[in-house]
Amino acid sequence: MSKRLTIAITGTIGSGKSTVCSYLRKKGFSVDDCDEINRQLLLSGQPGYQKVTAAFKGVTNDKGAIDHKALADIVFNDQNKLTELQNIMHPLIKAELTKGMDQEVYLAEVPLLFETDFYRLFNCKVLIVCDENIAINRLKERGFDEEMAKARIKKQMPVEEKIRRSDYIIYNNGTEDDLFEQVDHFLEEVKLC
Repeated sequence: MSKRLTIAITGTIGSGKSTVCSYLRKKGFSVDDCDEINRQLLLSGQPGYQKVTAAFKGVTNDKGAIDHKALADIVFNDQNKLTELQNIMHPLIKAELTKGMDQEVYLAEVPLLFETDFYRLFNCKVLIVCDENIAINRLKERGFDEEMAKARIKKQMPVEEKIRRSDYIIYNNGTEDDLFEQVDHFLEEVKLC
């Protein structure tokens, strides 16, 4: 392979990004996860924790750890607060991502790939998509009520725009076997299996 291959796996909320990444890990690939990097950066003593607790009051629990639900409640309903949080966390997450990018093949799950400038880090962008009603049902299984699920979906970049910006689209409206077959096809196309 003459050129490093940096693959971002992204998708709308409830589309099955994590299922795809879990499958890739089972096949032996290392896949970084932006959400997990974010969680690690928000642990006590980490740079994200220090910056977020300084910027947002009342987001720690009685043990001093960041209460992710309290933080989400603050930023989800206030675009300025969300932007402030993103301005703190995105550069830290980006720095962590770039640490692994010296590998010949690098994969990462990046939920907000196109909403941020993270897309510039990757030369292959894979989008997982599903019908909205399927995404809503998946979010309900995770504990969202229907109204909250629809609000989360509405907050995201329209799926048509994500499709336009992606290099490869995987549709997740069927069974897991259907999904994994498409992932295998993608791996064959990029010569990773």
